[in-house]
Amino acid sequence: MGGAQPSVEGEIIKKAVEMAERDAENVDEEGVEVEETNEKSQVEVEEINEETQARQSQTGTGTGEAEKAEVEEEEEELPVTLRRIRNEVRWLGLSVSQFNQILREAGLCGMDEIRGDDEEAAEVIKEIRNFFYSNRKRLEEYAKLLKTVEAMREQDPGFDEAMEREGVEVSFRNMKALKEFISSYRQPVVEIKMGADVLRMLARAVVQLVDESRIHFDENGFWIRAVDPANVAMVEVEVEGWSIDYEPARRVAGVSWASLLEACKLFRGDVRVVVDRELRLVAEDDEDEGEGNRTVSLPLINPSEIRKEPKECSLTTTASVTVSRFKDLVEAHSRFGEAMLIEVSDGVARFVTEGDDGRIEDTFSGEGKGKAMYSLEYLRAIAKGLNGFEVRIELADDHPAIFQGENEGIRIKYVLAPVLVK
Repeated sequence: MGGAQPSVEGEIIKKAVEMAERDAENVDEEGVEVEETNEKSQVEVEEINEETQARQSQTGTGTGEAEKAEVEEEEEELPVTLRRIRNEVRWLGLSVSQFNQILREAGLCGMDEIRGDDEEAAEVIKEIRNFFYSNRKRLEEYAKLLKTVEAMREQDPGFDEAMEREGVEVSFRNMKALKEFISSYRQPVVEIKMGADVLRMLARAVVQLVDESRIHFDENGFWIRAVDPANVAMVEVEVEGWSIDYEPARRVAGVSWASLLEACKLFRGDVRVVVDRELRLVAEDDEDEGEGNRTVSLPLINPSEIRKEPKECSLTTTASVTVSRFKDLVEAHSRFGEAMLIEVSDGVARFVTEGDDGRIEDTFSGEGKGKAMYSLEYLRAIAKGLNGFEVRIELADDHPAIFQGENEGIRIKYVLAPVLVK
């Protein structure tokens, strides 16, 4: 979750806020023209990507043009033999820095330490060349092992701790022990018992924005956080208090929510969710009813193949309103336009949508003061994901809004960027 650099996804909300604040003074309230959300979002994403690349170049976390030129210039100073080895090392799947570390483990100089072209340098180059070609197959195998280790770390937060307990180090000279550890290692098996209708509700909430995402298990329960492909909305699901058999059950898995939602429709009553090498749903109904016992198995997705979730965002809001039948409200407003204005002031929350077919307004009791407009296309998806919940809405002037429902240890939250107006 942590990291020195803020994620691109995390900054999208900030960018929307900045742009909204710049344009707020120029808004003509008598004739507000709504921009298409996706088009605006794309402009925001492009600007954020440019800013991120510039920041990475300054901080050294990315490779800017100047940094690339410097690296290429240094590498071209290598003798011809080392340049050839460098290229073959990369072809095997190792980075130059990884190969230099391997050389040092073997008691040799790293390629970055060689200077000049005297006899001593020529002898060192010869030793490196002999080492590389005599260990080429093992180096290729080690490169594959490193990729496996990274994948395991991605899926299982306890993987490094398990290696430390066994005294296993990630190093070329320790490759045999590393291979044995990986082949014998088994990720934690997570088992959760819950109602099939509850699991179906969670899957439906996530699939409104994304088809697949990571799911994080810990000692208390599990959580999901994902941003839609257009970077306009985020969904966050937290489930606590359910009985998890494995202790500690820390694990990250990739799940297809579209497939899980369809599978949930095949169950009623309680279901046992088992996350092992695959995801299994096992019916917990009484077999005395004569209906047998159903099990459905779904493949897991490698978490490294799924877009990483953004950091948890903390938004400042100045107004709130609670709506008990939010889905009905959104469906009614969708008949009249493409964006809905939410305004809270003087204890009254107004929901207003107007278009060529007319105008609709609903009022509720509200607290604080805030005003912003949101896409009804996204609001329909959010309302579907929160169907059955009493929805609490928190917002501020032209800021992202929070739409949240909570009940008995289950919390579903959406964050939606505002529609920017001119």
